[in-house]
Amino acid sequence: MNQGDGRGRLIFELGGCVAVTLSLGFVGLEIRQNTTAVHSATRQAIADQANELNLAMATDADLAGPGLSTP
Repeated sequence: MNQGDGRGRLIFELGGCVAVTLSLGFVGLEIRQNTTAVHSATRQAIADQANELNLAMATDADLAGPGLSTP
């Protein structure tokens, strides 16, 4: 083996290391974005349920509570 082969192998190994590092960074970014999207969807679902409860209470005299229902 001559020196040229060792250099080429080193360059390919370094390139592979850089590629793996970039891939892991990309996966980390994707996980962060997915986590943000899931949190947003959860907050929206909670808000939707609260709105449904408020609407039910506003439109049903029995759910409105004592003193708020119409005679």
